[in-house]
Amino acid sequence: MFYKTILGEWSLQKSLIRQILVLGGSFLFFCPLLLAQEDVQNDIENNYQALSQVWQEHPEQVYGSILFIALIIVICTFLLRFLQRFLCKGLSFRAGNWDVSDVMVGICFYFGFILLSAVLAESLASGEDQKYVLSLIVHLLSQTVACSFIYFFLTSFRGQSLRVLGLSKTGLSLQRVFLVIASYLVFVPIFLAAYWLSLANFVIWKITPASQPIAEQILNSQGAVFYLGVFMAVVGAPILEEFLFRMFLYTGFRKHLGPKAAIFVTSFVFALVHFNALGFFPIFVLGAFFNILYEKTQRLWIPILAHACHNGLTLFCLIYFVAK
Repeated sequence: MFYKTILGEWSLQKSLIRQILVLGGSFLFFCPLLLAQEDVQNDIENNYQALSQVWQEHPEQVYGSILFIALIIVICTFLLRFLQRFLCKGLSFRAGNWDVSDVMVGICFYFGFILLSAVLAESLASGEDQKYVLSLIVHLLSQTVACSFIYFFLTSFRGQSLRVLGLSKTGLSLQRVFLVIASYLVFVPIFLAAYWLSLANFVIWKITPASQPIAEQILNSQGAVFYLGVFMAVVGAPILEEFLFRMFLYTGFRKHLGPKAAIFVTSFVFALVHFNALGFFPIFVLGAFFNILYEKTQRLWIPILAHACHNGLTLFCLIYFVAK
């Protein structure tokens, strides 16, 4: 009975798991041929070279590692199901009334406004350091303005309540905060498994993954500029991105496509806009995790907190392990 209760709580049903595996696997083998570039960060390069050597000399270890990763994913999935019993208790999803056309217009406005702001920042900056600082400030302000416009449109022209927008205060408690953090920590092995599978795919195709200039800029900055970059990554990006992708895009797609297809489409777009070939598959899995949290609770602060934990942990590892 306890086993059945745990299985029934988690939102990823068997059919959805099959769809994600098929679609994700298809991308896993073909996307690197289209998106790979030449430069590489030191940490990624070391992992790539080590994995290449193991693949050439001991392929049986690679297959054994894949089986071990599969076992870890199964265990973490059971733990997530267990945690979700308490995290999602008493919460439900209420559909919005904006459609796909509203989503398309919102996307065009959002990214068009950010692109114009980035071009303006590029033209005003004189040096590399000034360009980086100005781009951070402009990016934060432009995203805030774009999200404010979307909020005004949904509340004024579509008559949406704070409950439908995921901004209701009900369900906010210290216990749920800890449950969100615990759920993310349990999810971390799944994300790492997706990363290593993606890296193994690059090794198989003998493709060198690209570097990430944003991470390099944060690591190379100092003083107030460094803390501004950290603030953008840990606070600004989670709030603004979750507002756009989970609240606006997911809810709009969900109305016409259903939860499963909306999870896939929103996660695909979420991974695509990060412009990272090596990270596409793990970011896709991460986006699906955020979408599931929002689907089961419709509380925007929950995926925001999970997103902040992810970015914070990533920065911590980059600063204290990779950079050193």
